[in-house]
Amino acid sequence: MDGARLYSLSADGTLVCLETAAGKRVWGLNLVERFGGRPANWGYTESPLVDGGRLIVMPGGPAAAVVALDKNTGDLLWKSQNDKAGYSSAVALDIGGTHALALLTAEAAIGLDAKDGAPLWRCTRVSNKTANVATPIAHDGYVFYSTDYGTGCVLLKPTPDGKTAEVYFNRDMRSHYTTRCWWGLPVRVLE
Repeated sequence: MDGARLYSLSADGTLVCLETAAGKRVWGLNLVERFGGRPANWGYTESPLVDGGRLIVMPGGPAAAVVALDKNTGDLLWKSQNDKAGYSSAVALDIGGTHALALLTAEAAIGLDAKDGAPLWRCTRVSNKTANVATPIAHDGYVFYSTDYGTGCVLLKPTPDGKTAEVYFNRDMRSHYTTRCWWGLPVRVLE
């Protein structure tokens, strides 16, 4: 949700912007039809990210693994990369003077410049090629990615000069899911 707007993505790639007051459709499109999207085996499960005037989603299409849309109109602002879609959601972070996006596709942990989609980092060894689900965690200049199926986790330290350092990679943490279950429904935490 963003103010009076709700953005929703269904498993088949239907992306809509709705008015929250009455549910009236403002705009909509399909990621497969519009961008040649290649969803992962179980469809799209990410939560669209509102980042300023942009809406970030991952169609997984050729030259459109990640796209930024105008959140008010759905018009394309930029598209980037060639990876197939994963199940993870994008997060925004600032690195020095660069506003960036941390994403986990079906093929890699990547970072993009939020203003134009230019690549900032790419780490393939944390990708398991089956189901990359957990949303990256960005904190205090670091980005943490974790996947299951025997793969593991990586902590990256992106720098403004584009020389991202791998702080560590290990198999001690292998996150299978994120804080949301497979179908995008909230997980209930029992105390």
